[in-house]
Amino acid sequence: MKSLKLTIKGMHCEACEKNLKREIGKLNSVREINLSYKNENAEIFFNPEIIFHASAYKHVTPMDAFPMEAVKTNIIGTWNIINNLGGRNPLLLGATF
Repeated sequence: MKSLKLTIKGMHCEACEKNLKREIGKLNSVREINLSYKNENAEIFFNPEIIFHASAYKHVTPMDAFPMEAVKTNIIGTWNIINNLGGRNPLLLGATF
């Protein structure tokens, strides 16, 4: 399970907190939400179900001048994502040739 800590400004009451918690809770991967309008923060616990990875550096002209940056993102970045999946989550790769 992963967690994300956020600072949230603009909540003024418990109703704001409740509404935001309800909306965040609609996301399929969210497992737990700790939200506080008084402290202006939230911690969201989730299990990512699908990981999207799109390698776009091959389309950026500066990558011609810095080919190792393209290798780091397109090849090493993809390798790191696959290694960290642990066989649990589907991976959707997006690329055009």
